[in-house]
Amino acid sequence: MPEPGSTNRVVVQTGQLSVRTVRTLPGSPLAVFRAWTTPSIMKKWFHTGPEWTTPTAEVDLRVGGHYRIAMQDAAGKTYSYSGRYQEVIEPRSLAFTWAPYGDLVVETLVVVQFRPGLAGSNTELGLSHLGLLHEQMRDDHEAVWNIYLDRLEETL
Repeated sequence: MPEPGSTNRVVVQTGQLSVRTVRTLPGSPLAVFRAWTTPSIMKKWFHTGPEWTTPTAEVDLRVGGHYRIAMQDAAGKTYSYSGRYQEVIEPRSLAFTWAPYGDLVVETLVVVQFRPGLAGSNTELGLSHLGLLHEQMRDDHEAVWNIYLDRLEETL
């Protein structure tokens, strides 16, 4: 939202709460990294349920590059998310901005790290979602990220 008297600045809110989760996933760190950054693979898992789809996944994979994800529920309602990549280190880490609930006034940061797992053929994925404004936002995103990661594991 533009500040009073300004047409080119945006007031961005960020909070102090966060979500952190660690998962062991099948596949190499490179394979898991690519599942997060390849639109055709993202469309298979980046939504919340079996009745949902991801008709749009756009990626400009570079620092400062944009991404956009559009998920569609069973009734046809679309939920769009977009942001900018803050860090891209293939196959070790990604960091990107995220607008919770599609609200462009609120900007949070998601950091995903990919490490070789102990079994040698898997990946330890660490996800941190920082800057959430309130407990409900934190709880919602904790639930949704776990659903996404379940679907990612099924896809890999």
